[in-house]
Amino acid sequence: WLYEWEEYGGIQITDPLIFNNKVFNTQYWARLGCVLLDIGGEEPKVLWKNLNMSSNFSSPVMIDGYIYGCHGGYTEYLGILKCLDVETGEVMWEEDLDTLSVSLMAADGKLIILEDDGTLRIIKATPSSYQEISSCDVLKGENKFRQFWTPPVLCNGKIYCRNYGGDLVCIDVSK
Repeated sequence: WLYEWEEYGGIQITDPLIFNNKVFNTQYWARLGCVLLDIGGEEPKVLWKNLNMSSNFSSPVMIDGYIYGCHGGYTEYLGILKCLDVETGEVMWEEDLDTLSVSLMAADGKLIILEDDGTLRIIKATPSSYQEISSCDVLKGENKFRQFWTPPVLCNGKIYCRNYGGDLVCIDVSK
């Protein structure tokens, strides 16, 4: 099957979420928003489509029936973290992180969020509200290149963050 997803200038950066015979996709550049498809039949069926999440390059994640991701990025809307109900596409909450972009990953019921400027945040993944557990500047105030677009990686109790300039920072969160 094929689903015609409009794109702007051949750019589609975010990865789709695939789960339970469904595909969630989001796109920013043309402000197309997001779509949830049922792919259980011979042809994809649109379950819902709206403008509630339009991500530039940060791929969303899903935890317990809720999609978490960055709305906007780099030129407008600028780093608004959102939680959507996967069944309806409704916005459960949003938090303006006042940054150019946000990359994220999920682990153990938490979101690990890396902002464009090197701010690392850990929040509880809950549909009720934005609940920050902790945050830090991964460069500890050093005057280094501050453009973090690569999602953080968690491995063996350590979070790895890489900036566009090639610096790699390791933060031990096992304690």
